[in-house]
Amino acid sequence: MNVTFEYDLPAGKRGTIVTNLQALYDTKAQYLGAPSYEYQVGPAIVARNGTIRWEGKQPSRKDVRDLLGLLGEDDFYPDNLFDLRHWLETKQPRTTTPAEVEPEELVADGVTVTIPRATLTDAALERFKALVTAKGPLIQAALNLEDLPIEVTDETVSMPWIARPCTPAQAHALTELIGAMLTMARDAKRVTAKPKEESNPRYVMRCFLLRLGFIGPEHKGLRKTLMGGLPGSAAWRTPPKEADTKECSLVGRRIRLEDTSDPYTSLTPGAEGTINHVDDLGTIHVTWDNGSTLGLVPGEDSYTLL
Repeated sequence: MNVTFEYDLPAGKRGTIVTNLQALYDTKAQYLGAPSYEYQVGPAIVARNGTIRWEGKQPSRKDVRDLLGLLGEDDFYPDNLFDLRHWLETKQPRTTTPAEVEPEELVADGVTVTIPRATLTDAALERFKALVTAKGPLIQAALNLEDLPIEVTDETVSMPWIARPCTPAQAHALTELIGAMLTMARDAKRVTAKPKEESNPRYVMRCFLLRLGFIGPEHKGLRKTLMGGLPGSAAWRTPPKEADTKECSLVGRRIRLEDTSDPYTSLTPGAEGTINHVDDLGTIHVTWDNGSTLGLVPGEDSYTLL
């Protein structure tokens, strides 16, 4: 089977695909120009409509799985998703239709997480309650929950948050989430018990999950479960101003970094580079003078156009 990620995107909407391929292969995209107007990223080719194919050696299952995870976080699943998932499981082409796939078995009893009362100090318990108050509306919206009760006895602390049948993915995500929140409550010095009205819940949930430690490909499924039902964009808190992200006005401009929200970059404030393109999510991609390829997100990263 020749692996392809099939899309039928309008012109100018494949930037997210190219960006994620650059992250997967840790290399810069090459624009091939006329007559194909395709991009090449490592061994992958991105057609004008967004379809991804591989020249020569086919991708490994790990590459396909990782790319599906990256694209899924941006809701850019390919049209042939069922085919790709079947191939990942069997290494064979799929012969059934999506309607014939067995539905995911439900966890009939819902989810209740119970821990010994002795594992939480009184202060940690109060911080956990404050954290649930602050992030409760977000969690309820993500998993369609009516309430987030915390039942405390002399022996146990219980969180019976899902009282209906749910999928294994939902059960796993909620169990891991509660565990991470309990860890934060034990370690934090102070938690503000005040929920905020958010205009971009998906971005807020993404930041919360990363703060809890759900970073990396091993947590992609969990992030997808907890972010997938929320409105908004995971790419930025507020959409950048149109004038700040028009490719025609930015490409080739020099830019100076003032501050970045990326904790892993080697760049420091004052670094300079040249803008090479702006993708359809508004991310400004820069060729930095020190060789870094950090992209800047308007509204999150601070920069000055030179």
